[in-house]
Amino acid sequence: MKKALLVPSLKKNGGTGHLRRCARLLPLFDPASRILVPRAQDNAWGREEIPARFPGVLGGQALTENHEGDWDYILFDLRETSREIFYRFSGGRPTLGLDEGGPARPLFSFLIDTFPRLSRRNPANISGEGLIAEGPQKPQRVPESLKTALLSFGGEDPENLTRLALEALAGVFRPEDIGIVQGPAFRQPPPEGPSRIYLGLDDLRPLFENHDCVLTSFGTSPYEVLKSGGIPLLVNPGPYHEKLSRKAGFYSFGIKKIPKSRLKKIQANPRAALSRIGEKKPREKGLASLLAGFSPASPPLCPVCGGAARRPLHRDASASFFRCASCAIIYREGFSGQEVRYGTDYFFQDYRRQYGKTYLEDFPAIAGFARRRLGVLASLLGGLAGKTLLDIGCAYGPFLGAAREAGCAVRGLDIAPEAVRHVRETLGIPAACGDFLSLDEAEIAPGGPFDIVTLWFVVEHFRAADLMLRRASALLKPGGLLAFSTPNARGASGLFSPRAFFEKSPPDHYTVWSAPVARRVLKRFGLQARKIRFTGHHPERFPRLARLLFRRGGCAALSRLFGLGDTFEVYAEKIP
Repeated sequence: MKKALLVPSLKKNGGTGHLRRCARLLPLFDPASRILVPRAQDNAWGREEIPARFPGVLGGQALTENHEGDWDYILFDLRETSREIFYRFSGGRPTLGLDEGGPARPLFSFLIDTFPRLSRRNPANISGEGLIAEGPQKPQRVPESLKTALLSFGGEDPENLTRLALEALAGVFRPEDIGIVQGPAFRQPPPEGPSRIYLGLDDLRPLFENHDCVLTSFGTSPYEVLKSGGIPLLVNPGPYHEKLSRKAGFYSFGIKKIPKSRLKKIQANPRAALSRIGEKKPREKGLASLLAGFSPASPPLCPVCGGAARRPLHRDASASFFRCASCAIIYREGFSGQEVRYGTDYFFQDYRRQYGKTYLEDFPAIAGFARRRLGVLASLLGGLAGKTLLDIGCAYGPFLGAAREAGCAVRGLDIAPEAVRHVRETLGIPAACGDFLSLDEAEIAPGGPFDIVTLWFVVEHFRAADLMLRRASALLKPGGLLAFSTPNARGASGLFSPRAFFEKSPPDHYTVWSAPVARRVLKRFGLQARKIRFTGHHPERFPRLARLLFRRGGCAALSRLFGLGDTFEVYAEKIP
C-alpha cells in the first residue's frame, strides 16, 4: 500500500464534498497516510473544527498540519490549485489531481477527471463520470408520477438551497413525502414542515433508493442518485455548476430557482428528467478501485538534468509524457507499478509478438545493421583494427560478433543472464552480467577505458539517464566515441501521429530523444556529436495528403532529407 498525503479543499462556503471524498479514500492507503489541514487559514475549516463538525467522517488522528514527509505521492482535491500551492506541498514528489481546474493542472504527474470539463485543454490521464460512484448499477426506476422527494444539498449548503427547494415543493408534494438531509455544517436551522429530517448520515445511497426523486446540486450526488436507480433534479448555486450540469446531461431547473410550472411537469412526466442523460452508465469500477492500483514509479523530475519545470505532451491511463523546460528531453512518468523483466520471454515471446520472430531468429538481420554501424565508426576513427569496444545492453551479441570480425577487442554487458551466457559460451566473447548503473567499474570493464562504447536501443531504458551518460562518458578514452540508437520523437510517427506514438511507447522507455536534443544533452557530459544517422524510414506513415501528392518515393525522399526516420543513431566524441 502506498503512503499518500491527501489535500482537500477546506474552504467554508465551498461545500464539504472534497473533504468527504478524501475521507472515503483514506482507507485505501497505508495507515500512515494523512489528510492535510494546514495551520490557521482564513475562511477554512481547521484541525480542531473538523472532528467536531464531521464526527462520522474523520478522527483527529487522520489529520496532519505538516505536508513534509516520505509520501509516495500527494493527492490534491482542491478543485483549483495555484502553482504556488502546488510547488509548496508537492516538494518534488509525484502528484495526482482530482477534478483539477486550476493554473497548476499542467504540472500534475497524473490527472483524473470524474466530472465533465468545460475546457478541452490539458486532457486528463483518465476521465469518466462513472468513476464517481462505486458499486453496481441499480435498475432505473421511472414511476408514472413523482410522489416522494429527498432534498440533499451537501454538508454545508451555503446558498440555503434546501429552503428554496422546500418552498418550491410546497403544494406540489405532501410534507410527509418530503425528506431533508441536514448536513453537518448547515448554518440554518432545520426547516419546518417535512416530517423526515436526516442528520449525520455519511452514506446516502439507501435514502436515494427510497425516494422517487432527489433535488440536489451538481457534484457527486446526482451520479450516486443515478447509480441508485433514482431521478436527480438539479438546482445550482451558480453559473459554473449550471454549465457542468447541462454538459453532463442532468435535468436542471436553473440557478437558485425552481419554477413550480416546470416542477409540476416533471412530477407528471418523470421520464423527461432523464431524456438528456441518455445511455449514461457509470462504470462498475469507480475511483477507489482505480486508486487502489495506482503506483507512481519515479519522481516528477527530468531524468537528464533534474529540472522540475515541464510541459505535458501526452497523458494516458498508464503514463504521462513531459518535455523538460530546461534541456528539452521528453520523459515518461509511469503509474502501473509493473516492472519489465529482461528474461528469456523478453527476447523470445515478447520479441516475436512485436517483430514476428524471436531475437535469435532475427540475429542475422541485426548483425547486418551492426556491420553498417561499424562502417560509420571506422570512418570516424580511421579504422577499427585493435580498437577496444564495450557494448552495453549487448543482448545475445550480434553487434559484438560483427565488431570482433572487424578487428575490435570486444566486451559485452547485459542485465539478462541467459543472454550473457550465450555471449560467453556460444560466441566466446567476455561479458559481464548486471545493471550498468549498479556494477562497479572494475566488474563492467576491467579492460577500460575504451575507444568505443555503444548502446543500441538501450539509452531510453534508463530511468537515471544522467548517471547512465556520466558513466558511459567516464568509460571512454579522450577522443573515443559513444554510439547509440534510439526512437526519434521528431520522426514521421512522432510528428504526424503523436498520440499513437506515445501510446505505443513501451513501458520501459523512460526517455524519448530527438537529434537536436541529443546534441545539447551530450555536451553536458563532455561529448560532442560527430555524426547523426536517421534510420527507420516509413513513408506509409506520412499524412494521407502527403502520400497522395508525393507518392511513396517522394515521401521516402522527404523522410531522408528532413530526418524523419522513426529511429536515429548518434556518434559522439569524448572531448579531451
